[in-house]
Amino acid sequence: MRAIARLSSCQRAALAQVRQQASVSHERALPGLRESFARLGFGEAELQQVFSWVQDLAPVVVHIHIDSVGAFLESDGFYRNQFETHTSCGALDYGNQTRVGWERDLFGTAYDDAKPFERPKYGALSVMNDYRGVVSAQQYGDSYMVLKDVRLRCTFASTDSGGIAGSRLAVLDKYAHVLQEFNDDELKGLIAVANATAAGGSPQLLRGSSADPTAEWITTGFPELKQQTGRWYFEMELSEGCETPQVGVVTTEFRQNPFAVSTEGVGDDAQGWGACGQHASKWHAGVRQAWGNVWNSDGQQLTERVVVGVAVDIDKKLLWICDGNVWGDKPTFEMSGLASGASLYPAVSMKGRGAYLFGACLQHAPPQLDGEDFQAWPSQHSGPVHVDCPGVGNSAILSIYKEVQIHGEVSLSRNVQRLVVNSKYRVLPKTARSWALNVSGAGVFSGCFRPAGVHCEMPLFRYSTGGTIIFWDSATSLWHIGRGEEPDVSASCFFAPAVEGGGCEPPRVGWNAPPERRGMVAACHFEAALGAVSQQLPLLATWRQTTPEGEVVIYRGTVQEEWAQVAEHTGGLEFDAVWARAVELTQRAFLEKQGFPLAAVVESPAHPYEAKSHSWKKIVRLEGAQGLLVRFASKSVTFDSCAKLAVESLSMDRDHLGLGARVEIEAPPDFRTVLGTVVKQGEGNMVMAQLDKVEGHSLLGGDGDRFAACALEGATTVSVEYTGTTPGSEIEGFLIDMSRPLNPISLGNFCGQGPAQLNGIGKGWCLDILGTFQGPSRGLFLGYLPEDSEARDDPHELYEDLETTLSIFTAALSVEGVTLLFTNGFSAEPRAEAYVTYLPGQTAGEECEFESDDDSALPTVRRLLSSGPAVLAGVGVGWKLDLMRSQTCSDINQRVDTRIKLQAIMDSASTTEEIRAGLLGMDDITLVFSNENSAIERYGPSSWDECTMPGCAAEFMFGTDGDGPNSPERRWGFFALVMASDESRPPPSDEEVDRIASEWEAISSIATGMNTSPVVEKVGWEEGRLKALCAQHGWDFEWMTEDGERLRRTRELQQLSAAPAAGRRSTAAIAAAGAVQPDGFVAGK
Repeated sequence: MRAIARLSSCQRAALAQVRQQASVSHERALPGLRESFARLGFGEAELQQVFSWVQDLAPVVVHIHIDSVGAFLESDGFYRNQFETHTSCGALDYGNQTRVGWERDLFGTAYDDAKPFERPKYGALSVMNDYRGVVSAQQYGDSYMVLKDVRLRCTFASTDSGGIAGSRLAVLDKYAHVLQEFNDDELKGLIAVANATAAGGSPQLLRGSSADPTAEWITTGFPELKQQTGRWYFEMELSEGCETPQVGVVTTEFRQNPFAVSTEGVGDDAQGWGACGQHASKWHAGVRQAWGNVWNSDGQQLTERVVVGVAVDIDKKLLWICDGNVWGDKPTFEMSGLASGASLYPAVSMKGRGAYLFGACLQHAPPQLDGEDFQAWPSQHSGPVHVDCPGVGNSAILSIYKEVQIHGEVSLSRNVQRLVVNSKYRVLPKTARSWALNVSGAGVFSGCFRPAGVHCEMPLFRYSTGGTIIFWDSATSLWHIGRGEEPDVSASCFFAPAVEGGGCEPPRVGWNAPPERRGMVAACHFEAALGAVSQQLPLLATWRQTTPEGEVVIYRGTVQEEWAQVAEHTGGLEFDAVWARAVELTQRAFLEKQGFPLAAVVESPAHPYEAKSHSWKKIVRLEGAQGLLVRFASKSVTFDSCAKLAVESLSMDRDHLGLGARVEIEAPPDFRTVLGTVVKQGEGNMVMAQLDKVEGHSLLGGDGDRFAACALEGATTVSVEYTGTTPGSEIEGFLIDMSRPLNPISLGNFCGQGPAQLNGIGKGWCLDILGTFQGPSRGLFLGYLPEDSEARDDPHELYEDLETTLSIFTAALSVEGVTLLFTNGFSAEPRAEAYVTYLPGQTAGEECEFESDDDSALPTVRRLLSSGPAVLAGVGVGWKLDLMRSQTCSDINQRVDTRIKLQAIMDSASTTEEIRAGLLGMDDITLVFSNENSAIERYGPSSWDECTMPGCAAEFMFGTDGDGPNSPERRWGFFALVMASDESRPPPSDEEVDRIASEWEAISSIATGMNTSPVVEKVGWEEGRLKALCAQHGWDFEWMTEDGERLRRTRELQQLSAAPAAGRRSTAAIAAAGAVQPDGFVAGK
């Protein structure tokens, strides 16, 4: 309940929307669901028990890969979603756009502006209560966490929620429509588990010190199923391995002595009658008699499964016991000692595994004996009632996992009850174990260290690619992480004392760095980063330190610790920003010393880069350069093609993109890629683009020009809720504008003041059709749609019938509380081409100086002579003039005279040079420019050749899917030296680039320093580390075995039996009191 109170507004909105939809879907599904239960032979009692199981008890689990997630669980306090981790075992793309779309389909616009931490986490509902978790969810991990205190803020689906409609989601108490999607096998399995876990659904321990029949010989039975009269029949299934099973019935006078040692069972006193085919014996009042049924055994235990039938005529005091439905002529017992009016119930004494069978689970039909029929023993159990582990089902019968969306935080300490770990970690052979160490949080020293010898009688570990070691130094009594191939305390970068009882292993935490390793720059660079502030800092003199080499330096750690003391003298400067600038100046000085005054370095933030999905961008601009030469270090490498560097020329300046620039528009999903040409510049980053025509397209084809408002840095969408008023009080109406096909419903005139205008919406804005229709008022709009409208299932059909679409939004103008979404356009990205129009009196030759190969008709811009139409359209140095496209492009050459002029040049010129000269001297013409070499990609081990980019600026974009956690040598990343391509000095050799890369790494590491404390972990996971993780967060630990689940439930039963009855509370009472109760904990058993 406390977690409910912590929900943010977006999480509450998502839950409210699902509840609203689920309430309708639940009621609509109930009649059909009842028919399905009836068809399978079940009734209202079973249905309500299933609802109760889902609502109160079915565990919510999250499957995890211990190897990849475990270390994060050790260092974090929360379980995080893929928007935070940038990793996923499901859909993952750049920016998580697929997941964003799915969550919008599920929850409307609730999470559109949410922080990553606020977005849902995903798990599965263990409806089968399988000890393996949910088998079909094991792609997400072969171990799992059982959550607690989350179910009230969960939504539920019958399948993976990717791409499904939000109307298919459920909440705890509105679940019928989800159940309706279960197939028959799934329903039967669910009913069996739900009814087995109901109150009284487990056999009661009657005698024996433990409820575990696999540990000792015990007696169980069902006192609540007692019968005083009638002819009744049940069966007992005995599994292979059972020992001395005595199957039969006992009276209600049978003395119960649970959780106490007992050697007496069914038939060992006057209140019971039992038979044991293992020993061909029957028992009553402690007297053994011969019995004609013999079950196969090895003398100690059964060697095959046996189903035993028990039929009793209470009124005639006759009892039959048989196996295989083969009944003798005479009863097994004539119960002359049964007191008049006594009641009997089923019971068994055994060691091993077995199950009571009642009703629909009977293997054989009730017998007809002594001339009369027997009836199935009255019971509400629809499935086998296991003696050893009741209520545990088989999730393998599920066609797919039943997904749970968890809204709000998943705290590892507050919301996880236990960790269930795959048994492979328990039985891992030595040949598969690793004694290597993984170091994280140590910057360039992070990675895998393997045993490499002995130093000071303790193990020595070496980095997988060499150059760094971990060793123990007896003189300092410290563990060290340092550079070099041999132990050297003077090269130590981190040190830590040994942990008591740690044996010969380095400590996990507690590592420190000497002052010079926490960051160090020359004092002159730090003071330059401070600027004028350096003249008034009182502690600056004390911060200056002199190294043994005589260099005056500033230590990061010292300044950072004392920065607050001088805050009033810093002019508002933040320490981190000042230090980052000092590092930048240090690096700049290094490049200048190497002879590169106009150069920059782009590299992976860490070597190796992190083995998790992530991406980043960096722009390099060398003012005055006509082009950029990019050289890579020879050791540059990424794991595979999914870890890729892309470099794109920024010769197009999006801040000054004007008429003629070409853009790619982010249109609604049902449109193909939409291209356009800028025809008008608006305010800020807004432009108007004329769209290319698409033949055959209902909206982009045909006669007439089509336009779209575009934002070069992302369009704006605003959600407006008309609480207590109607949109019609502010908006006069909507209009269809076919000249703007991507947003064809525009805002009409305003008729009054209202929330739209208060949110900055004005002339030129349009209705976001899909966002509005799928938003919080979706239910209202669906009510306006015709029943046969395809837009009910596919909202993109709204574009095909705009008259109907206009009518539903117009109708909503008179409704209070409706939510509308407005947009000022679409996001657009510049393309590496331009349609440049030269007016009369303007020519390309006057604006650009060109060069080209003799065999090419594509002149290349070598230099810009003036700022004209080409510059306005984004053309820069290195762009090419495409003569063929200029002549054939129908989008720009509608004028007959233009085509005639171009053709005349082609016909009259005899050489390429003449064609070029004629073209560059022509005015009143539109020409096509393109930048073919504007982008390159590099990845893997061998594609890191140098490249040349046009213009003075380029954007470096790196992204990886996170593969390669065990191959740090294949994740080194890259080092790129970027310099002006038109420099007079020859470019550096490969050897020189490698030297610069090595020295750059060293000086950057020293300047930046280590600001995090390393964590040293074993590469593998064994029982001790797993239990330490559980102890850290307060979890229960359990191996993933059927025995483990059985023992856990046995402990629950013992706790419940030991608790005073008056002290117990119902699940409802606990929930009402706001207590934190483990999901899946069976109360009241």
